[in-house]
Amino acid sequence: MKYKRHGADDCPACFNSSRSDAEPSVRSVRRIVGLLGVAGTSTLDWLGLIVPFVVFLTVLVVYYLWEDRRERNLRAKYGGDDGG
Repeated sequence: MKYKRHGADDCPACFNSSRSDAEPSVRSVRRIVGLLGVAGTSTLDWLGLIVPFVVFLTVLVVYYLWEDRRERNLRAKYGGDDGG
């Protein structure tokens, strides 16, 4: 589906696009990407976003493994499952 361009090159609705036939969803994604500055995001910025998340997930997995081991040791020491 083609959309009629109204002629303004600096129109925010067109997001300064030379493609007037872009779907509205494509234009909104372009606008969001432009507002967030994702195109200018450096590697250091991405590391600042991803590394803390990976550290959190690693600590979470270690905690669950540690607690599972502790629970198994307590069950072995005090006689297993009593049904609730």
